[in-house]
Order: sequence, then C-alpha cells, then structure tokens
Amino acid sequence: MRKISQHACLCLSWVVLTACNSSLQSKDGSSDTLVTPESDYCAADQNLNGSTYTITGNAQFESRVTRYGISYSGQGTALSGWYLDNSFRVSPIARAEVHVYDSGGALIQCGETDLNGQFSLSVPAAANRSYTLQVLSRASNEAYKVSVLNDLTNNKPYTVSQNFSVGNSSPGNIGTLTASGDEHVDGQIAGGAFNIMNAILRANNFLRASAGSVGFTVTPKVSVFWKAGFNPNTYRGGPAGSGISYYSPGTHQLFILGGINGDVAFSDTDHFDDSVIMHEYGHFLEDIFGKSNSPGGSHNGDAVIDPRLAWSEGWANYIQAAIKTYTDANDTTKSSYIDTYGYKSSTNATSGFGQNIVFDLTADAANMASSDAPRANNEGLFREVSISRSLYKASSPTQISYVYNGTRLPSVNLPFKYIWQIFSTGDSSTTPAVNGFHSENIYFRSMGLFNYLLNSLIVLHQGDDPTTYAKLSSLSTVLSQERQPLDNLQYGAALVRKTSGSCNISLQPSRNLSSEKPLTCAPLSDPTCSDYAYASNQLSSNDFYRYCYDGSTNNTLTLSFTQAGSPTVDLNMTAYVQDYVYFEDVYGLAGQKSPFIVAATSWAPGTNNGTKSFSFAGLPAACYMINIKANTTNNDGTDKTTAQITTTTLQYSLSDNGGLLCPQAP
Repeated sequence: MRKISQHACLCLSWVVLTACNSSLQSKDGSSDTLVTPESDYCAADQNLNGSTYTITGNAQFESRVTRYGISYSGQGTALSGWYLDNSFRVSPIARAEVHVYDSGGALIQCGETDLNGQFSLSVPAAANRSYTLQVLSRASNEAYKVSVLNDLTNNKPYTVSQNFSVGNSSPGNIGTLTASGDEHVDGQIAGGAFNIMNAILRANNFLRASAGSVGFTVTPKVSVFWKAGFNPNTYRGGPAGSGISYYSPGTHQLFILGGINGDVAFSDTDHFDDSVIMHEYGHFLEDIFGKSNSPGGSHNGDAVIDPRLAWSEGWANYIQAAIKTYTDANDTTKSSYIDTYGYKSSTNATSGFGQNIVFDLTADAANMASSDAPRANNEGLFREVSISRSLYKASSPTQISYVYNGTRLPSVNLPFKYIWQIFSTGDSSTTPAVNGFHSENIYFRSMGLFNYLLNSLIVLHQGDDPTTYAKLSSLSTVLSQERQPLDNLQYGAALVRKTSGSCNISLQPSRNLSSEKPLTCAPLSDPTCSDYAYASNQLSSNDFYRYCYDGSTNNTLTLSFTQAGSPTVDLNMTAYVQDYVYFEDVYGLAGQKSPFIVAATSWAPGTNNGTKSFSFAGLPAACYMINIKANTTNNDGTDKTTAQITTTTLQYSLSDNGGLLCPQAP
C-alpha cells in the first residue's frame, strides 16, 4: 500500500488519492525547458473547395482486463486477489477529435468520432493523393472535455493513425484504427491514454443521467498528464521510485501514474486502473462543483483521520464506484476500489503482479476485518472508507445488496440527484433554501454535515417526492450501521448563546492512535516516523466547534473544566483558522510551531480543574475552529498509557463575554 504524507495540501496515492497543489516542474524532472503550449482543438468540418470524397471508419482502444484469481507478489508468493491480465477489452474511442493531414503534413480536415467510435469526413477528390487520419486523445464537446497529454513540456495528445490514398474513386471505409494496450506493439501504449479518456466520459455520462435533472450538463475541461513508464511524482520533486497518481487542486490537472523508471510490466501503473482514474477525477469534481476543506495528510484507508480529509477521500472512493455501477452493469469490479501493479503475461506468470489496495463498498461494517470498520459510535465520520460505503449503500440500486453483521440487505437506492445537490450548490427552490458544499456559507465540510443537509433536503421535498422521503428510515439504518452521525455535532457544530440553564459537555479521552496501529518509532528522534505514531484520537480525545467572531465584541473565550478519576489529564483549547492543519502535541514537544493556530491556552500537566482563556482581540472577523483537546501525550513524546487515561472523565463548559455557549447543529 502506497502512502504519501503531506501537510497542507491534498494528497493521495494508494491512493494517495489526491495530491498536492505544490509547484510543478515543467518537464520530467527539470524546470529549465521551454514549454510548448497545447495545440488548438479542431473538430469543425473544414469547407473544402471543389469535389470531395467521404471517408469512413472506426476507432477503438485496448485496455487490460482486471481479473480476480491467483496473483503473485514480487517474491513469487501466491496470493488471491485482483490483477491485470494479458488479455484485452476492446472499446470504442467515443467523441474524440479526428484530424486528416496531407502528404506534406498540412491539416486539411477535422471532425470527431461518434459514441460508437465511428467517423465520417470529407477529403479532396483529387486523384493520386495520400493522407493520414489521426484520432487524438482529446475531446471538447457536449459529452466531455478532456485532453490526455504526454507531459508538461510538450503537451502533446496521443494518436492512433491510418494512412490512406485517394485514386479515381472514393476510398470509402478506411478500416479500423486500434490503439494498442500492449507495450510490445506500441511503446507509448496509446490504449492507456484512450482508457483514461473513456473513464472520464463514463463519469460525465453518469452525472448527466443521474444529476441532469438538477442542472448537470458537462464538466469543464480537465488536462490529464500521463506517459507510459513515467511516475508523475517527479513533477513535484518526489522520489521517482514512489509511484503516485494525483489531482492538483485549482489547476484542472490530473496526473496518472504510468509506471516506474520506464517499467510497466512489474511496476505500479494506473492507466488501466479505472478506480484510480475516476477517484482522481472525483477530486476534480470536488474542486469544480463542490468545495474541499481537506488539509491533506497521511491516510491508508484504515485509520481515524481528520474528518475533512476523510470526507474528501471518502467522496472520491465512492464516486468511482457509483460511476462504474451505473455505466457498466457487467463490470465485476463495480462495487470495489481496485488499484493494481504489474500484469500477468506468458513471461510474467508467477511474480510481480497483483493488487496494491482493494476494498469493497458493500462490505460488512460490523466485521473488523473490513477496511476502515468503525469501532465506536460516530467513528465513521473520521474513516474515509466507512464514508464511501455509507454513500454507496445509500445511493446504489436495490439489486446492489450489501452485508451487515453477516446478513445481506438491499441498498437504499436514494436518487443521486439529492447527493449531487448537497455535494454542489444545494437547492434554492425549497423554503428555506438548503445550502450545498459549494456555498461560501458552509464551513468545515464533513460527512456529518453532509448527512444533516441531505436529510433536510429530502424532508423539504416530502410533498413532491414522497417515495424518497419514505427511504429516510433505511438511510438512517445504513448510517447507524456505519456509525455515522446524522449531524455535525461531533465536528464543526456552531457555538451559540445559551440564555438559561447549563451546558456541560463530557469528554472521555482514549490512547493515541499508535495504540490502534502499533508502531515502534519515536517521532521526537526519528524524522521518518509515521504520522500515525502518537497521533491524538480526533474522535475520543478532541471536540471541535465553529465559533464565529464578529471582529469586536465577545472577544474572550473561556474553557472551564473539572475532572473525575485519577490520574489527571489536562484539557486545552486552541483556535484554528478555517483551512487549518491539525497540530499534534508531539510536534509542539519537538519545538515546531503551527501557522494555523491563532490563539491557544497552555498545557498545565497535573491540573485537574480550573479555567483557561484566550482573546480574539486583533483578529479579523471570521469563523474559527475551536479545538478542545485532552492531553494524551507525555512530555517525552510517548503515549500516556491506558491506565493513565481510561479512568479519566472530563467535564467542561465554554463561554465568552456574552455568556454561556452551547454546540448546535449545523
């Protein structure tokens, strides 16, 4: 399993399933080369003078078949799992750009293939002329908008070509053009480029069919950079031996892994892994139609992580399965995320191919062997694959069943349009209007907030869509099974004024996550130590609230707390800016500072009750994240033990100059 650790940007490879918007070098590893801009798109029929002939034909591409069976590790160990085979699936190159060049290399005609990969273009009827027809890895039409290009320097699309001649009569059908998926036939593996295109077309087809009624037509253009044998991690200055596919936020650019150091037979590649391509495109969709608060960071699909990162990755894991499910009923991989390495062939039949990472979105959340199975109430909010399963089980057709506690159950079959509305712009037709994640009025996006808004939207449509309203009970069941909250009280709820009564909140901390994922490294002395070592459990040892400061009044926030049990575990309060990266205690113990913290109280080891305050004076009016955190790390950077923590229960309340504050959804 590949994992990338970054701290203020989106990352993913086993995904680090998204990646960082760091500076990208213009060439494969260099930054001093002139960049050739991508050529203009040409699909309009060129009006030719004189008589013309019509040429026809069709274009298709090969992609390796994903199979389940006996695969092999690099050491030749037999394993059961998914792998790429040496057989190929043939699919049409649909709605792609077509060019015709004369013998001198001049472009004389343009067009596009249809959905079946067929083309029909006119050429001059002059005798004894030779031409070349090319189908390019680009599309810019009402079906989809994409360019699959070779690198950041040359920006050249891939092509599949056919030469033909015109005699005294029309050449008619010039045959079938096939982009090979075999590097022994075509070293560029043009079939990989067209498979990437096809994955993006499938995504657009799915969204039109499922969200067209609420305004979706086609996505803006995305540029995809891919080259056989090339690792795009080097664009970011990363190690050439560590493979990664990623989306660069804000750039409309995807980078798909083509191999390592020129190798495609044994190395990790993603050009035939539809799950990876669609996952990264899911991050593009989030960038364009939704909005991400994800701080990036390490994630391996089986750990408690920041809820914003869990939401972003959970969405991308989910959307790839939704696309596959709705666009190919015969796809045996449709409910799973599958990332492979190498491929099986006659010369490579017993080593070096198999699965990197696989998880099934119909898997049993009650089975701790399932990926990212939540262990405690509300824990699903912090687990990306649990979020993916929740969304998939909620929106898949009823014939797509899932397992819970050993029993097979039907999916809920919620209309995807409601999921898309909350993911994107919401619904202004209801009273009151329901905001979506694209709204500027939405803060700290998470699965809990998504569930709250989705439920609100469906309730408001009860009158015109009673069928979906009747499914809310089944949706609640799925969320309960995945231990997902129905609102954002566990993360990002608003702190609102309470005019009477009390508002005491309990916190029962737990050991740091290294107790869940045992590790032997020591982060204060070992810079290679995993981010999971000594990481505070953001569910049980932390609370998170949204506090909107008006820029002038009520500028002092106070934490009052008491503690039952022994020994003492101190409680602290921190104010983060909106796009914060969570700051672990161990970083502070190592002398690091966080640029995302604008105010914080101090740790006071041994304190078991009291008050702590800080002031917002001088800070701009904004909504900040208030983190109430139990100290579960010792001063030497090691974990507090179970005995030091499990007997502790902390009670606290929050107030500002205006009085008592209490959390309230949303």
